[in-house]
Amino acid sequence: MTEVSGLLSATTKVICPDAVRLGRIMTEHLVEHGNEIVPVSETVWTLSSSSGDARIIADGGSLRIETSAPDAEMLLEMKYLLASHLGEFNHESGADILWQGDGEEIASLPNLRSLKVLGIRDLSPHIRRITFGSSKLKRFNTPLALHAKLLFPRDHAPLCLPSLTPIGTIDWGSDEERAIIRKYTIRRIDPQSGTLDIDFVLHDHGGPGSRFAANAKVGDVLGMIGPGGGSARPADWNLFAGDETALPAIARLIEALPADARGKAIIEVADERDEQPICCSTGIDIAWLHRSRSASPNELAERVSSVRLPSNGSVFAWAGTEFSTFRKIRSDWRSFRRLPKEDHLAVSYWRDGHAQT
Repeated sequence: MTEVSGLLSATTKVICPDAVRLGRIMTEHLVEHGNEIVPVSETVWTLSSSSGDARIIADGGSLRIETSAPDAEMLLEMKYLLASHLGEFNHESGADILWQGDGEEIASLPNLRSLKVLGIRDLSPHIRRITFGSSKLKRFNTPLALHAKLLFPRDHAPLCLPSLTPIGTIDWGSDEERAIIRKYTIRRIDPQSGTLDIDFVLHDHGGPGSRFAANAKVGDVLGMIGPGGGSARPADWNLFAGDETALPAIARLIEALPADARGKAIIEVADERDEQPICCSTGIDIAWLHRSRSASPNELAERVSSVRLPSNGSVFAWAGTEFSTFRKIRSDWRSFRRLPKEDHLAVSYWRDGHAQT
């Protein structure tokens, strides 16, 4: 492997009828996925991401891509990012993508881990914590990305973990064997001991995650890809809101706050038995809502809308809820309170009537 100026690099060139159009469509889509694109000219674009950088050049009937990254795993992530988007939009001639340069010796996904169940503990009637063992967890131990995608086996089939193709894209297996993917919060992680905890909400008619947790045994194996998901930026005053599915994220965010942090958390659970202790500073007021006693199906959104935000100092508001509640909270923060985009994050963790967990 050759390393130049501390960076690893790779290039590819793809033949296509209209390289300028393909480059424009591809870069526009990359922007939608959170990447920074700078058009140098009508035929050249530069890309910056958390993994590395790239230069995309339209030259007549071909599109040339040059990418670089600090290490081999990040370079592989850049190759996957670029190859997957290029293949998605190069319909005319297909994605005959052959990379030259560094990183060819990596044969597995850099962000894929195998998880083995080490322990199972019920925190409450509806919440089960599973401790997993794995290796190389350092990349997942970040407050900037609290979530990971868990790969569950299909019914009556062995777990099928994805693999890399020669062009840097992912082979998920056939439709009958490919893993079922759901996103979960990493509640606790210790890279040194190689362990992490994930809390599962148990439902009578739950999805693959809930079913796995309900029947889990020590020694069972899952896959994990990540990390990912938004976090909360530091602020003078903090607002958190969510139900059981967001409880692990809220707890982890609160526990990461400095000792002088101030704010409020509103957490909805089935009843008082599902409440959990959260280590937090004395400046964070935690209010628990119980659906069993709620007079309104919209109580969480109503309570969030009634919170008075301080007029002095910085504020950050975070919410993870069911889809309809998420829409109400997001509308309140954006349309009524006029919170700037950088001062809030509201996400839908699940949707009523759809098996997500």
